Amino acid sequence: MSSDNEREIRDRLGGALDTVTPATPPVSAVIRQGGNIRARRRIGVAAGLAVVIGLGVALPGIIRQVSPPPAAPTHERVTVSPPGQGAPPGLIATGIINGRRWQARLQESGGSPVVTVSGTPPTQLLAGADGDPANLSSVGGPSTTTLVGTVRRDITELAVQLPGGPVLDLHPVAWHGQRWVAVMFPRRLGIDGIAAYARHGEVAYAVPFDHYEPVGWLKPGAQGPARATVKFGSGVAGGQAWSAIAAVGPWGRCFEGGPGRICVPGLSSLLSKGQLTSQMECGPFTGGTTFFTGAAAPSVRSLRLRMSDGSSIRVRPVTVGRSKNFAFTVSQGVRFTRWTAYDASGQQLGTGTGWTCGGS
Repeated sequence: MSSDNEREIRDRLGGALDTVTPATPPVSAVIRQGGNIRARRRIGVAAGLAVVIGLGVALPGIIRQVSPPPAAPTHERVTVSPPGQGAPPGLIATGIINGRRWQARLQESGGSPVVTVSGTPPTQLLAGADGDPANLSSVGGPSTTTLVGTVRRDITELAVQLPGGPVLDLHPVAWHGQRWVAVMFPRRLGIDGIAAYARHGEVAYAVPFDHYEPVGWLKPGAQGPARATVKFGSGVAGGQAWSAIAAVGPWGRCFEGGPGRICVPGLSSLLSKGQLTSQMECGPFTGGTTFFTGAAAPSVRSLRLRMSDGSSIRVRPVTVGRSKNFAFTVSQGVRFTRWTAYDASGQQLGTGTGWTCGGS
């Protein structure tokens, strides 16, 4: 991107921000269509999690969120460049962060691409959804985050906006039949958004939920869902309180709580046609318990979850978009064996076998 283009983007951005007033976000809008989603999963050791998202605005093109970035960026110096002539095979990007050089290099291992970024161990990359302008994964270091992935054949450039206005231009580099980009930035800085360009101009933009990794892409001019949070489960496990939260916004929706996060773009249902319920995420939780999140059809008012020790749990799924969500924990040494769904009048809608986690 030329300096003239960058100035034009900044002028457009500044004018848009001066005229937009954030609307009050509705508590709704989430969920995906079974085979067409791209889930980004980040598993952590956080025991309980509650997220509150500030109001903001998604603007077309290179966007600048109204909500504040993670940290003041004014003194950060970040650059990125494609490799020059004679660069070693697999080198897809280099740059400087506050005077320290970094580089991202790809190699193949067992038929899968593996990226090595300065200061981080080799990381295997997962394929994203077909048709996206770019499929980017985040690779974390002690104090930095790197976005790395492939771009669609028609994409000539990605423009990444850092908090405070700087724009980084990412130019695809061919490797093993695909076109790759990478950029490293300080973790405490994050990014505000990414725009994808083809030869005829901008084709899409993305707003990352947590300032680190894009989930879904929006067409130029599209606003995306308003920002909102919905709590769809809470309780106590192993002596520790937990909450499950759906964070909705222009990124799509991110479900958090228990062992980690799952993020899904789009607004369609999480369930296939005719499904009453489906498992979303699971993982080990505090005190040896297992944490589950699930989706339920709009017709489901309540669920009875039976356990292997003869006990049962009653949960009421919470409406989040075109389906509902719920969360629960299972005690150590106990298995979730069966579910039964009921409608608002208490009539049974259906029943099925319980879920396992990690093959256990």
